[in-house]
Amino acid sequence: MRKPAKRKPVRIASLSDIFDATMKRMIRHNLSIQEIAENTDIDEELLEIFLNNENNVINDLSRLLEFLKINTYYKENYFTAYKIIDAGKQLKIARIIKPKCSIYFDKATQKFYRFYAKFGRHNIISETRKQVFMSEMKDYTENYLRTLQ
Repeated sequence: MRKPAKRKPVRIASLSDIFDATMKRMIRHNLSIQEIAENTDIDEELLEIFLNNENNVINDLSRLLEFLKINTYYKENYFTAYKIIDAGKQLKIARIIKPKCSIYFDKATQKFYRFYAKFGRHNIISETRKQVFMSEMKDYTENYLRTLQ
């Protein structure tokens, strides 16, 4: 009889530890509260309350769970806001969270071209925000190309 496969360990942590990990991930991926609210359908105000270090909501909830002997577990999975598709002579860089957009990179000419943005009816993008997305995608592409060398 075969033994069951061992599961990867998960971390026992307080809610404040989990929200600290959330903040670090938001900073590492340059995500705003508005982008998270848009992709998760959570109110921005609620996110601001949870992610604000000045209030004690999360610490209070952690102490409540600790008092009631309720453990919280979490496991960090791979997350990225962008994806690169390598098609030989060109790369397609796509933002896979809302607002979704993409841009192409020609390896021969080392130039970016054909920026495309897919937005809903109510999501109008400003020129500044478009430039921010393009800059982030260009940085992501440069890091990707460095790893290939």
